[in-house]
Amino acid sequence: MFILLYYVMTTKKYINRPSPPYPANQCKGKVKEGNNGEIYKSVPDKNGVHRWVSLKSTGKSHRKSRKSHRKSRKSHRKSRKSQRKSHRKSRKSQRKSHRKSQRKSHRKSRKSHRKSRKSHRKSRKSHRKSQRKSHRKSRKLHRNSEDEKRSFQKTAQEI
Repeated sequence: MFILLYYVMTTKKYINRPSPPYPANQCKGKVKEGNNGEIYKSVPDKNGVHRWVSLKSTGKSHRKSRKSHRKSRKSHRKSRKSQRKSHRKSRKSQRKSHRKSQRKSHRKSRKSHRKSRKSHRKSRKSHRKSQRKSHRKSRKLHRNSEDEKRSFQKTAQEI
């Protein structure tokens, strides 16, 4: 058995771990020094399989207790919830800024539309004004020519 223990001690699996370099099932109930210098005892679990347990520890197993497991799950849920909340906030602010920019661009387009309509009205107004002016001139000329004709006819009748 000593030869078997020596062989097991030199394998990588037993050298690189903190517990003793022996299989716990072959050293049932024994106390040995681990590779890290701590004292370990071979203790059976609920299935009867032995494992090395540090005597320095408080007697708790390396696995989490149900209570601490629940706590960690709860905190994980909380963190996920807060992440979702922050994500919603960021999405909300993004939508808000998007709406703001849309409003701004809409305002700009309305403003430019108003400007173009205003300039169009102005140009129509000036066009009408010029038309009226030219119409007045032509009427004046027409009146003058008619007056001349009449006066010519009067003078012709008198002669």
